[in-house]
Amino acid sequence: MSQPCFAMAACSSSSRESMMMECEEFDEGGYGGSKEDNSPIAVRSNFNPLAVFSPDAKTDAEGKVTINFKMPDNLTSYRVWTITAKGNLFGRHETSISAQLPLMIRPSAPRFLNFADKAFISVVLQSQTEKELQVKVGFRTNSNLQTQQNHRGFLVNLPPLKRTSLLFPVEAVEVGTARCQWAASSSIGFSDAAEVKFPIWTPCTSEAFATYGEIDDGETKAIIQPVLNPKDKVFAQFGGLEVNLSSTTLSSLTDCFLYLWECSFDMVESAASRALSIVALQDVLKSFNVKKLPSNQRMFEMVQNFLDNLSKWQYPNGGFGYYPGRNSQSRSYVSTFVGFTLSRVIAKAEANGYSVPKDVVSKLLGYFANSYENDLNLDHITTPIIRDQCLIFAAYVQNELGSSAGVEKAARIYRERKNEGLSMESLGWLLQTFHGKDAYKEDSASIVRFLANRVNETAETANFITSFSDAKLASSAQILVLHSDRKTDGILLDALLVTDPKNPLITKIVKGLLAHKKKGKWHNSQENIFILLALDRFFRVLESTPPDFSGKLWLDDLYLGDHSFKGFSTDVAKFFVPMQHVVYSSSSSSDGSSSSSGEGQAPDVRNLVVFKDGNAGRLYYRLGLTYAPRDLKLKAMSNGFVVERTFKSADPKDPDAVQRQPDGSWKIKKNATVSVKLTLSNSSRRYHAALIDKIAGGFEVMNPALSITGPLPKSEE
Repeated sequence: MSQPCFAMAACSSSSRESMMMECEEFDEGGYGGSKEDNSPIAVRSNFNPLAVFSPDAKTDAEGKVTINFKMPDNLTSYRVWTITAKGNLFGRHETSISAQLPLMIRPSAPRFLNFADKAFISVVLQSQTEKELQVKVGFRTNSNLQTQQNHRGFLVNLPPLKRTSLLFPVEAVEVGTARCQWAASSSIGFSDAAEVKFPIWTPCTSEAFATYGEIDDGETKAIIQPVLNPKDKVFAQFGGLEVNLSSTTLSSLTDCFLYLWECSFDMVESAASRALSIVALQDVLKSFNVKKLPSNQRMFEMVQNFLDNLSKWQYPNGGFGYYPGRNSQSRSYVSTFVGFTLSRVIAKAEANGYSVPKDVVSKLLGYFANSYENDLNLDHITTPIIRDQCLIFAAYVQNELGSSAGVEKAARIYRERKNEGLSMESLGWLLQTFHGKDAYKEDSASIVRFLANRVNETAETANFITSFSDAKLASSAQILVLHSDRKTDGILLDALLVTDPKNPLITKIVKGLLAHKKKGKWHNSQENIFILLALDRFFRVLESTPPDFSGKLWLDDLYLGDHSFKGFSTDVAKFFVPMQHVVYSSSSSSDGSSSSSGEGQAPDVRNLVVFKDGNAGRLYYRLGLTYAPRDLKLKAMSNGFVVERTFKSADPKDPDAVQRQPDGSWKIKKNATVSVKLTLSNSSRRYHAALIDKIAGGFEVMNPALSITGPLPKSEE
């Protein structure tokens, strides 16, 4: 996407007479009001542009009013507005008041500096007298700024009614608020002083890298992560090594469950989703002692009522419609989803005491054999890739309900269409349908290879690249099968847990799904239920053992700490090692400094050790390194986005006002009107992405709402 905007290139200049006067350096210590008087000089620090606001002053009998106030420290002209009113009468008057001193010192400080920035702060020294002045000028700062000793004071010969400009070089050495004071004292008693404050920000080029992993209950008890010592390439005052330990990847799922539990839509699909949510999450939420859950009796009754109502909702042909009752035709996807729900309930019926109506199941299997394809036609599902997905989903459901009638048909579709001709969701159902059947081993292996090449993977998360945005797929057909990318990820996650539970992608897919909830849940009932079913299987396959272990950390031989995990919990233990302890050994000074000889410098490679003390449960870890490089000219990063900013002259009469130099920098003419174009390219699915582009130095945004701006140039976009 591209978005043009306009800005005015601004350059500070003055039309008034200005010159540099002859001056010499001096030690500023001990300067005072005059040569004879060493009294302190009053420092001007209140630069409020509003001197006074008095909305309720009343006049006396003579129509006069007196308002007492203290003028701010600005040396400028103030506009004075007076408005009077009595009954239906009113009046207004305007005048001005000028505030000045015989000797004035006016600093022009930056709005902010970044750490390690070097700058010159300009100070104008002005005489309002008709006498030549010999002026001592002193300068001091707090510890956030550093300046050269020979630039802390000047002795200036200032002609009558003239001004001069002085430059004070500074360097930002600490993050925080910088305070600067200037004082000027003349030989005949005139003096002035000013103070300004501005922030010093942390380095804007901070970067972060992280790696993720887990230690299960196998033979591996520890991992060693080498950490390259950045040494003098970074500022030791910022960043450090971050380590997070946890015993589960399942963060709070309560909101997802309650969303489905409280769903008020009177639809067969909604009722099936509510029943499935109980079947999927009841055991998980109980294990984590989640509060505010409905009682066990209420949850049991909800599922059983759904099962009892199915015989009332089922059509004579064995299918189901969108709404309870038999007032319209049966629908292919709803019928398949009810069958899918029945298959999951049957799997847990014995353990939970559910009574499943067998006649409903047998009629539904008859529907798949005799009426299903006819309903596909009635639903106008004619797009080949969507129709194939429905047939394969139905074959999976029949297989789960104990009938293999559709398996061979699904295999024929796969061998005819191949991987590229089917949706990712279809491949997920095929994996589970073919699982455990020797006749389809080669087909399963081909699907797994294809899926591995269709994964968008980061250090922490992963998601599958779907093709439902392609022009060949009709949006109406997508709606009929209730498609979404996250639903597809949930189905494929469930398939991997069935067919390859040790696949390293599984944990990343889980983290990717959990990271993209909004307000604790996903977008709709279909997304929530298919993801929750996959997370239920993830819990049963990989996290069903109650944790009972301790996670311990070392950096080389430095013990960092430990945390015990006992029982199911979503707690995350966080550890932080400041960068100075990564760069320097314990023998270094506490402020992270070292001598030129490198004494106290840590080894080139530090070893971070994560140790799991105990067998029960899984230990998940995140290792991250944040740092601020000393070199502020960094190479472009590659994190999946391509962001480009270009400048172009918006004045057709002066197209050469903006020029790009061979080294990539820009040369822009003073007072030129510039069009700024941002281009953002993305090669994969992204969530919660925000692009913040700060205005470049020297520019001023043109606001069309202001009359002085005038009409903006028309964009070519």
